Amino acid sequence: MGHDQCRLVLETFPIWRANIRGIGPVKVVALLSYGIDTAADVVIGRIVNVPGFGEVSAQPLPPEIQEVHRIQQNCASQAAQFRIMPLKGASELKRATATLLAKAKAHDPAINRAHAELEQARADLIYLGLPLPKVIARAAPLPAVH
Repeated sequence: MGHDQCRLVLETFPIWRANIRGIGPVKVVALLSYGIDTAADVVIGRIVNVPGFGEVSAQPLPPEIQEVHRIQQNCASQAAQFRIMPLKGASELKRATATLLAKAKAHDPAINRAHAELEQARADLIYLGLPLPKVIARAAPLPAVH
């Protein structure tokens, strides 16, 4: 989550619903009248400008401000992880694709052995002058590896 998304999350927490000790309904109304409506607006520099709030009366709010900062840092950390995920996924996909392509190009030893035995049986029958069974006569050569 970026800074804007964090702000959107913090804006979902109205201060009038918060139960902050020492901040009663009168002070909440004062904050609201100065545009401090949600957790996103709780900035100490803005609060001390509200009449009735000085450094002392704003003291119950620093823990709330610290919580806002913690939420913002958490959002920034999650945003960083979400930005890395597509890059990791892309590199893992490339690695898996390379592995599958390598396996697709490689011959299967069991199939190679069976094909060699079939060719040997065909050569033996031709050498003996015997007719080839339909199954052996229609056997196709192994496909070329790209």
